[in-house]
Order: sequence, then structure tokens, then C-alpha cells
Amino acid sequence: MHPVGRWIAVMRDLAGPALVEGPADGPVEFQEKTWGAKIEVQPDASGTFRTALPEGRYTVRSKGQELTRTLLPATTYNLDLRPGQSWDFDVAKTASATGEVVIQAMTRGSGLHHLKLRADNLTLAGDEREVALKGEGTVTVEWRCRIADRDSPWVAVVVPDGDLSRRRELMGAH
Repeated sequence: MHPVGRWIAVMRDLAGPALVEGPADGPVEFQEKTWGAKIEVQPDASGTFRTALPEGRYTVRSKGQELTRTLLPATTYNLDLRPGQSWDFDVAKTASATGEVVIQAMTRGSGLHHLKLRADNLTLAGDEREVALKGEGTVTVEWRCRIADRDSPWVAVVVPDGDLSRRRELMGAH
């Protein structure tokens, strides 16, 4: 084996798979979005599942709950897949020629949750939104912002329930 190839193999081994664990009321299915591979994991007698997965973007399903997660190597992820606890969200942006930016969070799942918008070079009134999810459909919340300095780029970060590890980021420039 070429020395560089050996080094890459060693680095891959050092990184290791992602560890995913948490409570679930039934079997947990992980479907990798690029290749479509499916892996099913059964929770143990205490209602907890645990598995190691290669890095990738996955759709995670359990008893009607569905999440999308990007898993990175050598990282631990705690997912609560019990009904009423599981939820997910995506973000989008629209910008106008007048300098207004609308940040949207499309949420789905169950339970009462809080989303906080942290921003650089955007001004807004009220940075936190509360959303009550009932397990059906998507609920969209939004923030209307103004670009403070039109000659500089802006950054917006949506943080769910105070958990920075689940944040979603958006960037733009006028």
C-alpha cells in the first residue's frame, strides 16, 4: 500500500463512525439519503437505542416521528424519538432589493419549542419564537430583518431549544 493510502486508512480508523443514541418507543430506521441504504435498530428493554453509523445525511424514522440529520464521524448524537419529544426544522431566506431579509423556519413534529435567531449585520425586533407542534403538517415561523450595512455580508443562525449542536445557518449579501 502506498504510504499516503496507509495514512488515509489510519485517519479513517481514528475518526470512527458517528454514535447515535436515545429513547424511542419502537424500532428506529436510518435511511442514508445519498445511497438509500436502510439500517433498523431496536431499542433495548429500557426503551433506548444505540448504534454506530458512517457519516452521511440520514432520514430517521420511528413510530411516525421523522427527523433529518447530518452525521459526522467520531461525533455522538442524542435523539429523542418518543412521540411528543421529536421534532425537526429547516430554514430558508428571501431578500428584497430594499434590504429586507425574511428568515423562515419550517418546523414539524410534536411539542412546545423555542427558536432563537442570532444574527450579524441584521437588525430585527424580537429574536425568539415559540412554536406548538401537534404532530401533523408543517408550522412556519419567520423573522423580518433589515441589513444594517449593505456593503457587508450578513449571517443568521437559528438555534432550537437552546441546543447549538442543532443550529441552522444562513448567509447572504446585498
